[in-house]
Amino acid sequence: MRLITHRVKRGSKVLEYAQIMEDAVENGRKTTKVLKHLGRIMSPEDLERYRKLFALEKRKAEIERVDLRTLDVMPPLDYGMIYASMVISMPLEPVLSMLGKHRDVIFLGMVSRLIHPGSDLSLMRFLERSYYPQIHGLKKDRIYEALDALIGMKDEIEIAVVKALKPDLRRVYYDLTSTYFEGKEKNDLVMFGYSRDKKRSKEQIVIALVMADGIPIHHDVFPGNTVDPATLQGMLHDLREKFHAGRVIFIADRAFGRRPSLSILDRSEYITAVYRWDKPYRDILMSQEFAESDRMDSGIYAKEIDVEWNLGDSTKREIRRSQKRRAIAVWNPDREASDIADLDDKIATVRSILASHTGTDQEKMGKLKVYVKNGAVNDTRVSMERRLAGRFMMVTDTDMPVAGIVEAYKDLWRIERSFRTMKSFIEIRPVNHRRSDRIRSHVFLCVLSFLLSRMIERSMNDTVTIAAISDQLSELLAIPIKVREGTVTLRSESENARKLLEAMKIPYPNRVLQSVST
Repeated sequence: MRLITHRVKRGSKVLEYAQIMEDAVENGRKTTKVLKHLGRIMSPEDLERYRKLFALEKRKAEIERVDLRTLDVMPPLDYGMIYASMVISMPLEPVLSMLGKHRDVIFLGMVSRLIHPGSDLSLMRFLERSYYPQIHGLKKDRIYEALDALIGMKDEIEIAVVKALKPDLRRVYYDLTSTYFEGKEKNDLVMFGYSRDKKRSKEQIVIALVMADGIPIHHDVFPGNTVDPATLQGMLHDLREKFHAGRVIFIADRAFGRRPSLSILDRSEYITAVYRWDKPYRDILMSQEFAESDRMDSGIYAKEIDVEWNLGDSTKREIRRSQKRRAIAVWNPDREASDIADLDDKIATVRSILASHTGTDQEKMGKLKVYVKNGAVNDTRVSMERRLAGRFMMVTDTDMPVAGIVEAYKDLWRIERSFRTMKSFIEIRPVNHRRSDRIRSHVFLCVLSFLLSRMIERSMNDTVTIAAISDQLSELLAIPIKVREGTVTLRSESENARKLLEAMKIPYPNRVLQSVST
């Protein structure tokens, strides 16, 4: 079977047609017959379309020649998320191509964390149960080589991602997390420090992530004992130098609202918050009155207030920079009701424990011990929490209106959810590496996997989580069938996966994924 072009002269014109021909032997003589007329060729696009039709007809013919008695259906393979990722990641092709021969290993590593998160070496097992014919067999040396190449190109890849996806860099969101290690590690990253996982007895690393337009654009890995302010300077420098960003508003959570961090943030434009229990913010928030004129369309109340900042032993330059700071007091009535309900539940638990135990029973109280004083409920603490319910304070040096500042800070939930996604669904842990560079490359692979997950979620307008998408696409499988001539791979039929791919504007794959192959 072959595709040919046939020319026919009609008057002064020469018309060209595409046909599928087949050689045959009849009565001992070789003959050629036309199997199918495809149509007239009027443009290069027509010829390309006919080539695709020919390939489809060839696949069909190969399937029809299969002797059903020789069929051997093999275990189905994961395919849905791999297929969707290949289509969704097309804008990233210039980025992935930079990895050269390591491209497919890194891409498969990105996708694997969306299906079966595990150690980097678990990629070998993932390939065995997945349909990704671009890689035939995978050994650990090849995985390590790919990871080394990946971290060696970190800056170039991050820059290329920004160029390819063109996120809005005028507002960037920043957050930190930590991930802990089992056992004792000996390198310059894994150390004891403040644990956001509440695993104080375990060594850890600190991971910083910058997002813009809902996608991760930059990250860094710090030693586990790194304090929050120490991560800021390099991040702010990278945004300007690496991405050549113009005006950037740096948005970070309340961990950066204390004096050491603010003195660094004052060198740029930023929006952050303070710990409402810190003085003098606590007293200011408890005594603050809000008017109807402070009410925003969202139902949240916000207004600019005067605050006397604690500048301590700041230099004259730091004091001068701090004069641009603005404080915004915020009251969310819905959050207030939720906070008070939560507080009432806690106090009810405290009273129950106090009534049934001698003393305060510190172990039984756990975190609730802050509500106990001298063997009774600490009414002063409870009263203060009620007055602080639903209230917080933001700090900024921008010239944005109050409503814009509040809305910009509210969007910080995206990056906070990002870390929850990376640490739960994509699972940064386990980190089964001893060398610092391999730990960094593992984190980078997780960040790229998270980038892919965000691209997939955005194809659904953020209405469906990556976990739900992965679950539905798991119904789309590749089914290898051994025949005498080799192996034919078919795709399964799934109405759920078909509807989801249609919503993502991705065509459902052809019935035959791979014709006879050895």
